[in-house]
Amino acid sequence: MRFLKVLPLFFFLLLGCKGEEGTEGTVNVGFTDDASTKQGTVLKLSIEGIYLSEDGTNWVTVWEGSKEISLDVGSATEVYISEEGIDVKTGTYLYLKIDLGGITLSLPTGELELPQTDIELTLSISTGVEVNPGESVNLLVDMNSEKWLDVEGGNITGDIQNSITVSVVNP
Repeated sequence: MRFLKVLPLFFFLLLGCKGEEGTEGTVNVGFTDDASTKQGTVLKLSIEGIYLSEDGTNWVTVWEGSKEISLDVGSATEVYISEEGIDVKTGTYLYLKIDLGGITLSLPTGELELPQTDIELTLSISTGVEVNPGESVNLLVDMNSEKWLDVEGGNITGDIQNSITVSVVNP
């Protein structure tokens, strides 16, 4: 009889010791610029941070640091921020924020650094992305530089914020 009194306490303690297990999924963020027809140009992005948000105000860090990635403009090549996915708190995220330290163009005639620096892009994920415990998800950011970049003048001339798209792709 005494055993039956202690049994519920044992299960309560067992569940309480479980901790934070199962509260993270894996996210990887990749970049491409395949929509452009300005081939022969390389778009170099200096990335300083990538974040996800469920509501556009509270942000979860996906990645922070300093990394330059190079995108062949007009190519379907995808370049990911890390070789492996990054553990992120589970949830349904509707926004992706990217902090860029700068953008450089590598043209056949040489390199051209755009005058705009410290660009913060807050992008809507149209379908949202669900990060589930123990599962992986890839986000692909298409820079669509043809819509906002003047290659000849080396300037941002269009609406960079609303030209870039984010999609969920299978890992």
